[in-house]
Amino acid sequence: MSIIKQIFYKDNLAFGILLSLLLSILVYAMLSVVAFYFPEIFSSRFLRKQVLIIISIFVNLFPFRMYMAGLKFEKTGRGILAAIFVMMILYFIFLHGDQA
Repeated sequence: MSIIKQIFYKDNLAFGILLSLLLSILVYAMLSVVAFYFPEIFSSRFLRKQVLIIISIFVNLFPFRMYMAGLKFEKTGRGILAAIFVMMILYFIFLHGDQA
């Protein structure tokens, strides 16, 4: 348990950004693997590539709440929130209008 505390109990802006980016990439990779093995589920217009990206970005709200309200680590929470904003801006600039 002490190794987990050493890794995740940090109040650092860069750690929050890194955590958010890694979590988004991990969730998107998992959803892509599921979509590869079950294409009939992800063939509807509601589960396109854009929706998978939005899900992978907004899954960061769970650690954001944990770090801000539960642990009171404001710098890490701010890093997570900053990464969410940047990813959403990039989404709207590059992918929002694309047809999948």
